[in-house]
This record gives sequence, structure tokens and C-alpha cells, in this order.
Amino acid sequence: MLIGVLLLMFVGGIALAQAVCDPKEVTLRWLRLGGLIALALLAFSGMAMYLACERMDKVVLILSTAIPAAAQLMLTQLGHRRSQRMAAGATWVWACAVLAVVGMGADATWLARGLSAPAAGGLLGACLMTMLLGHAYLTAGGEMTQKPFLRLVVLLAV
Repeated sequence: MLIGVLLLMFVGGIALAQAVCDPKEVTLRWLRLGGLIALALLAFSGMAMYLACERMDKVVLILSTAIPAAAQLMLTQLGHRRSQRMAAGATWVWACAVLAVVGMGADATWLARGLSAPAAGGLLGACLMTMLLGHAYLTAGGEMTQKPFLRLVVLLAV
């Protein structure tokens, strides 16, 4: 179960990074890459939960995060930058809700785990996307400024 939750945390963080960045200031390739990584990690997360013989309702709940994540990728492919940003925000919110539900245990610390998982996921995914954005900045030529990179560094600091 732990690996499935960890991968879902990455997905939430990726979505947070894409929602925080102004889509007009980054390349569509970076947005597509984030969407593809998120969907791949969701598939691995669902498979890990399934193989761990977890309850199927948790597996379905984790895989339901693919709906807003796929919407983000689809809207990116269509070039709808504002709409893809909203879909990325919806993915973050849904992933946080799923993490709170899946992270609940029988003891009294379920609330602390339910609140700390989205924060840790935001840190994990935002760190990954900041690294990829730095690389995209170097390879994009003159397409991007450093503004989105600095925004993600501030997100990491917070």
C-alpha cells in the first residue's frame, strides 16, 4: 500500500506544480511531460495497490484521479492553457482528497497523516517538476523566461 500512496503523492505534486505555473510562461512540452508522468504514475499506483491485495474500492478511488489528470493532458494537447491549469488544480484537489481517505487508519493519527500526505506529495512532485522545468528552460531556447522556475522554487521554499 505504501508504494501506491507514494506514487499518488507524486501525482498530486506534479498537478500542484502545473497549477502554480502560469501556462503562458512555460512550454507546452513541459505541460505534456507532466501530464504523461502523472498518468503513468497513476497506473503504477493502481497496480501496486491491486497487487498488495488492497480493497478494490481504494484501487478504484486512486485510479479515479486519472480523470482530471487525463483532462489536463487532453487540454494541454488542444492548447487550452487556462483550462489545463484548472484541470491540474482539480487533479491536485482530488489527489489530496484521495490521499486523506486512503491514508486513514484505525488510530487517532489519521487526520495528521491525511493532512501531511498532500504536503509531502506537493514537495515531491514540485521538486520533480522544478528539475524538469529547469531542463526545459535550458533546452527551450528563447521560448521561456526564468519566471516560472522562480515561482516553483518559491513553492518549494513554502
